[in-house]
Amino acid sequence: MGFIDDLKQSVKQVADFAEKKTDTVVEISKLKYQQIQTSKNLDDLMAQLGSAVYSMVKSDYDNKNLVDSLIAEIDTVKENLAEIEEKLAERRDLILCSQCGAKNEKDSIFCKRCGSKLNRTAAEEVTEPMETDSEGSKDQQDEQNQE
Repeated sequence: MGFIDDLKQSVKQVADFAEKKTDTVVEISKLKYQQIQTSKNLDDLMAQLGSAVYSMVKSDYDNKNLVDSLIAEIDTVKENLAEIEEKLAERRDLILCSQCGAKNEKDSIFCKRCGSKLNRTAAEEVTEPMETDSEGSKDQQDEQNQE
């Protein structure tokens, strides 16, 4: 009976793993769709801004309020797009460079494109365990010798 119980446990673990991966793939797909829609919205706003500026220059008419409102809307959409891209990178276990926007592996310290140090939260920091031998560090040995 032990073999069958072990087999059931293994099958359950595989099914749980597959479920988590499927959830991740679905979430990434949703984020990619949001990214595409937001990018299209940004392109449309940029076209509206260009058209408005062109019309104003051609007709020698200045409508600063229209330009300012379009720029404010573009800035908002750009911020939303950056948030979506950050979430997408996080789901893919990547980190975005705050300087150039390049996608880097999660354990990278410096950007592979521009060389800038990557910003991390405390939880993301990659730490290496300190090496100590069975006798302790040299400082600890010195302290013991002084006593």
